[in-house]
Amino acid sequence: ETRPLIMAHASTDLQVLKSQFRTALEKRHYSPAGNIAHEIGILLEDHGKPDRALRWHEEDARLQQRAGNVMDEVEAHHRIGLTRLRLDRHEEAVAAFEHQHRCALMLRGTQRQLKAQEALVNLGRAHSELGTFLKEGGGVG
Repeated sequence: ETRPLIMAHASTDLQVLKSQFRTALEKRHYSPAGNIAHEIGILLEDHGKPDRALRWHEEDARLQQRAGNVMDEVEAHHRIGLTRLRLDRHEEAVAAFEHQHRCALMLRGTQRQLKAQEALVNLGRAHSELGTFLKEGGGVG
């Protein structure tokens, strides 16, 4: 019966991370606060809570943008897109990957090319999954 212990550990980690997040925000350390939001999102995803994780990934993107940290903003939009795909929110995933691509184009050097290419691959995947979803009758109410 290790499951309750794992969840208790995750709960403790979540509490610690949320406390660190609040402290970083109070100090106006936006990029570190975004990094902590990212960690919270990953922890929630790992425990099967993508809907809650999404909010934290969106917070990460907002904070990285505010801090002017383009590379981490690119990564945040990547995670937002993947999480939205997991939640079958295909059109919103497309928007996230488009934003990821726009941010990637602000990078310099080889990172620009690599991250822009990654965004385009993600965008293609999201469009493909959206097409499949619609073809199978998804979104029709």
